[in-house]
Amino acid sequence: NPATDLPIFGAPKTLAVNPTLIKHTKVILAPEDETATGPNYPRTVSLTVDVATGETVSALTVSDSLPAKFQFIAVTNPAGCTAIAMPSTSSPGSTLAFDCGVITGAAGVDRTISFTFYVPLSDSAATPVLDGTTPSPVAITNESSLSGTYQGTPLPPVLGSDVITAKALALRKGGAVV
Repeated sequence: NPATDLPIFGAPKTLAVNPTLIKHTKVILAPEDETATGPNYPRTVSLTVDVATGETVSALTVSDSLPAKFQFIAVTNPAGCTAIAMPSTSSPGSTLAFDCGVITGAAGVDRTISFTFYVPLSDSAATPVLDGTTPSPVAITNESSLSGTYQGTPLPPVLGSDVITAKALALRKGGAVV
């Protein structure tokens, strides 16, 4: 009640403001961040680029370093970007890269690139992903980055990563009122 209760003032504080020009996130879309292995269990990766509203970044490149335990399947949404490096669809690992050109930031996320993969029986060195005798879950980290130029100056790398757990069997429980 400002008419009867006077406002309480404290000592003024000085805060530093660090504006963010560009954000990059990476999400592996998998229930409970886990997957069974094999081509019957494809998963989707989502790479987002968000440039500050009204600002322009040029020579924007988005790269995903697929670990040796990921088998690339296909790009499902290039989001207006052009693939400049494409992993093999028959050998795990490698790099997926996109040239996104010039992006001027608008409200919300400016680009969302998607691709699919699965965790194969063996990695790129022909080593089984899971131990056949005691198939303990294996956590796999997938990293991505973006680079570009802002007002003639190269941006420092902007990184994103996510982790998925490979399992011999991934169970889901559900229920419904019938």
